[in-house]
Parts: sequence; C-alpha cells; structure tokens
Amino acid sequence: MRSVMVAAALAGCLGCTSQKGEQGPGGLNGSDGARGAQGTRGEPGARGDRGEPGALGEAGAQGASGEAGPPGPTGPQGPQGDAGAQGPPGEAGAPAMRGPSVVWRDANGTALPATGIHLEFGNSLSTWFFDGNGVVWTLRAAGKLVSPVHEGITGTFEGYESADCTGTAYLGWGKDLPPRVSTRVRDQTIIRARKPASPSSLRTMCSVMKSSGCSTEPCALQWVIDLADTIVVSPPDLSGYPEPLYPELVPGG
Repeated sequence: MRSVMVAAALAGCLGCTSQKGEQGPGGLNGSDGARGAQGTRGEPGARGDRGEPGALGEAGAQGASGEAGPPGPTGPQGPQGDAGAQGPPGEAGAPAMRGPSVVWRDANGTALPATGIHLEFGNSLSTWFFDGNGVVWTLRAAGKLVSPVHEGITGTFEGYESADCTGTAYLGWGKDLPPRVSTRVRDQTIIRARKPASPSSLRTMCSVMKSSGCSTEPCALQWVIDLADTIVVSPPDLSGYPEPLYPELVPGG
C-alpha cells in the first residue's frame, strides 16, 4: 500500500521540475596521495644588488721575512764631504843643499836683503830687492834707487765694469802680473802688489780710475784680477846703508 502511494506520488509529479536541496556537510578528508615526480629546475633568478662591504678585519700576524733580493745598481755619487781636520806635521826632512847666490853689501860690508842681478839699459848694474814683506823691487846700485818692477806699463789700470767707476774695482793686466811683484798702476801714483793665489778672469771694462778722476772708456774685454786681491806697497828705505853698494857671490853648500 505504501509503495502504491509513493508510486502515485511520483506519477503525479512527472513533468514537474524539482528544486535543488541544500548542500550537505563536508565529508572527511581523504588520505594524502602519493608524492608526484620532481619537476624540472627553473631558470636562475636575476642577480641581487651588491651588499655593503663588511667591516675591516684585524691584521693578521706578520709573515716570515723573505730571502734577500739581488743587489741593486750603484746609485749616483753623493756630494763631496767636508774636508777633514788637518793632520799633524810630518817629520822635518834633511836640509837641502844651498846653491850659490848673490848678496848685496854696503860700504861697511852689511848685507842688504837682495838677491839676483840683471843689467838694465846702459849696463847699469841693478838687482831684484826683497823687502820685509817679501815684495820684489828693482834696486839700482848707483844712488840706491828703489823703484817698482813694473812702472806704469801699458795694460795696468784700475778698471770697472760700470761706466762711472762704481761697483767692484779690478786691476788690469791681471793674467800676466806675477804675485808679490811691485807694480805702479798706469795713470796713478799708487803702487800695488798682487797677492799669491789670486785668480784672474775675463771681464768687460767700461771705465778707468786715474789720478785725475774717473774716465769713461769704450767697453772692452780685459784680463783682470780683483783689486781686493792686491796690497798697496811702498818702496823700502835704504838710507841706513852707505854707498857704494856692491854684489858678492856666496858659494853654495
């Protein structure tokens, strides 16, 4: 009877649209399935930005010294050092043999500090005379005339590179003027003697100092020495030696 009622109900609804019922509650999770095969490796990603440099670490221990390298080339020579202190004097050598010489004497036989003989014009006997400073003069025996060896010769002058006799003074004829030889400068009354070891040089002279004053001259290149490398000298006084003066040969020994 019940089945007949159900069938009748179903028969009465044929051709009708049924409505969807509400969703039932979810079922229980099933068990995990088997792990699938590993997929292929993907392409590398883009390079990231460079990080900030890390802090400086502590210095490591010093390593062992390496072997010495080959010697380098010789460097340039350094400047010359200062001269050392003068050494002690050596022992005196044996006295040398003295050669013959000429001594001039006065009427009393007193020797004059003179040596050497030469003949001047007119066969007037004269000699080189050395004064107490070692300066050489010409001594004419007759009249005891003492004069400079060079007497105002051409080429001796007091010159300057300026045109008005200012600045450093020079003595002309410097290259050919021997030291310690008395020389009267041309156009002056002063007598000078060159100091030993005084150098000469070529300089352009444009003015000359004369007894009358400064004279501007055409500039010319001249051999000169510094006037400061000369000394002013005067003829020695022989008034204490009576005439006649005569030479005497002193044998060597």
